[in-house]
This record gives sequence, C-alpha cells and structure tokens, in this order.
Amino acid sequence: MKFILKWIGLLVAGVGIGFTLWKLLGQIPLVLWATILSSLPTLVGLEMTFKSPSTPKARGVYRSIFAVWFVASLVIGILQYHGAKPTIPSRPQITIETFAGLPEGMTGMNHLRLHRLFIRNNNSMPIEGFCSRLQLPEPIFATLETNCSPGAILQWHSLQRRVTIVGTGNREVLGPSSSAEFVYDTPCFFPHGNRAQLSGYFAVAEPTGVWELTIDKLPAYGIVSLLFLTSTGGYATNYVDFVKTAFTNDGATIWSCVEPSTNGAVIMHHLGVAMIVHTNKVINTNEDWHLGTNELRFSFEGLYRYAANGSLVEQHFLVPIAYDAPHRKFSSLPIQPNDGKWKRVMIEFQ
Repeated sequence: MKFILKWIGLLVAGVGIGFTLWKLLGQIPLVLWATILSSLPTLVGLEMTFKSPSTPKARGVYRSIFAVWFVASLVIGILQYHGAKPTIPSRPQITIETFAGLPEGMTGMNHLRLHRLFIRNNNSMPIEGFCSRLQLPEPIFATLETNCSPGAILQWHSLQRRVTIVGTGNREVLGPSSSAEFVYDTPCFFPHGNRAQLSGYFAVAEPTGVWELTIDKLPAYGIVSLLFLTSTGGYATNYVDFVKTAFTNDGATIWSCVEPSTNGAVIMHHLGVAMIVHTNKVINTNEDWHLGTNELRFSFEGLYRYAANGSLVEQHFLVPIAYDAPHRKFSSLPIQPNDGKWKRVMIEFQ
C-alpha cells in the first residue's frame, strides 16, 4: 500500500510540475522546450555515471526524480501538441427573417415587407474579411437600420454595374451610332460552381435583390444586424418576374425587346439570358441538366478568414433561403460549408 501511494504521489507531482511549467512558459518555442526538458535528466545521468548511488534509498531518490520529470515532460508534450493545433472557429450564426407587419407610418403599403439579416460571431476569436453575396426573391427597396458591435466595419450595397454611353442617348434610348458599355467592378465574393445563371438588363436602373455585404472585422461574440424593406410594386415587378424565369433547355435562352426608331436611335427595353452551366457534358453527353427540386436561386453565400498559426485561413459558407411566395416570407435554412445537394443559380440584374 505504501508503494502504491508513493507512485500516486509522484504522478500527481509530475502532473503538477508539468502543468505549472507549461502555464508559465507556454509561449516559448518547441526547441527550447526540448532543451529544458532534457537538461535535468542529462545532469542526473552524468552524476550517476561518475557517482552512482550506493544505497537503496539513494537509488530510490534518483528513480523518483526521473519518474516525476518523465510525467512532467509527458504532460507538457500533450499540452503543447493541443496548443499548437489551430483553433477552427465554428461558423457564424446567420439568420434571415421576415417580420409580420411594417414600421409605423408605413401601414397599408402592402407592396412592402420588412426583413432582418442577422450575423453573430459565436467564437472567442475575431473573424476577418467577411465577403458575401445575397440573392433574394424580391428587390431591396430601402435599408432602415444598420447595427454592429464596436470594431466591426461593414459595407452594404447593391451589385449593379454602372453604364457609360459612347455617343448620345441613355441606357434606354441610344442615339445613332452610339453604344452602351458596362463598367465592370470586381465583387468581393464571386460564387463558383453555379449550375445555372440568369442575367437581365432593363432600360431603367431598377431595384435589385442581389446585394453585397462585407465586414472588415467581426470581433469575438460580435453581431451585425441589417433591417431592410423589399418591394413588389412599381418597377420592382421586373425583378420579381425575372427571377422566376424557368430553364427550358440545356443551353442558353435569350430574349429581348429592342425597338428601332426612324432617326436611327435604338430603344432597348430589356434583354435577358437564362443559361445552364454544364459540369461534365464534354465527358458525359447524357448529363441530366435539369435542376429539379434541388435548385437554389436564393441564398446568402460567402467566405471569411480567421487567424491560425500566424496566417489567415479561409472558410466558405452557404445559407439557403426559403421563400413562402403567398405570404412573401423569407426564412434561412441552417448554414453549411458547401453546396451539398443544392444546384445554385447565379442572378445578375442590371
């Protein structure tokens, strides 16, 4: 019994010494740790070589020292191993919801709906470089309120390209020998792996449901909340109808309404393209292009970065959005790291 208690005491002492040293010196390099851990056994070994213990008690003391130091070294090694592993933060909490009713002063405006996009970083570490793309079934009419934690810097804007006119006229009526040119801006996040694309151009710069949200840095346990209105009235009907466009074949369907005038000008009312993006049709000519029930037109997708081992690591996320059309309600599905079963549709509306 005394022997067992002795070794239990040595084990406890080794764990205590190892944990204490790791807490005090936890930030030093691994090579220096190896030097520290090997120094005491080396010194004891040298002393035993030149002056070996001659009594059982002396040998027991040396064995106890080695045992305690071995346990301490093992504890430090385990703690260093776990400490060196990068901390992978959990994905942020992201929800999109539609409220019942409208803000005061807007009652009776049935073409409007009030929604909120809410993001929370549930980690004890910040996330950085948050870049995202939002695709909704209704165009955003106005942003009413933006809230965020101290230290969070965000930008929130529609993804619409500017149009420049070469010659005379405007984006709807082009003068003779004139042309309209898009000014291309690189979005913060561009989704890859889309299975289909809808692109539309309308004569009047109209509200869109395709927006970009960027957050420079979201602190630990920080939040971002956006309160906004969508509309189905007036010019908004063009977007609402456009995003319902069906994919009818495995290629590109193009439709337009262009009206020439007697003086040589051209009136462009609208232009649309619905295109299926094939994944391996060259290899498999019988590939089924139909999107089926896994088609995903509306989502909140992007990436963010977190610090790990002195560098920034990217994480992708996708939040599918369900749309209850009769009640015009948005609801977000659980966040996921990739497309999973979904076949995403990219929407561009100019």
